[in-house]
Amino acid sequence: MASTEHPLVEAHLGRTVQEVVPALWDQVESCLARVLQGEPVSLDLRGVTPADPEHPHTWAELWSPVYDGAGEVLGASVTVVDVTDLRLSQARAQQLAERQA
Repeated sequence: MASTEHPLVEAHLGRTVQEVVPALWDQVESCLARVLQGEPVSLDLRGVTPADPEHPHTWAELWSPVYDGAGEVLGASVTVVDVTDLRLSQARAQQLAERQA
């Protein structure tokens, strides 16, 4: 494992979204169906994980179709960034702006 990788990255490689975060599967199932039809999807996902069940998180996700050499969709690639702190800061800034208006 490269020194810049997070230990959870390796634990997630090769596993399905349903295996990694089963509690969030209902939120992403329709997204995956769209991606498997060839449509990239960007979304924010909120919930908890088995690794941190006491604290809700928000993740910015980019779902992209993965194609074979013939242009057929083989599966999906998902890039996930935890943006919990960013979204909380944005909400606080919005509240302050509304109070000052």
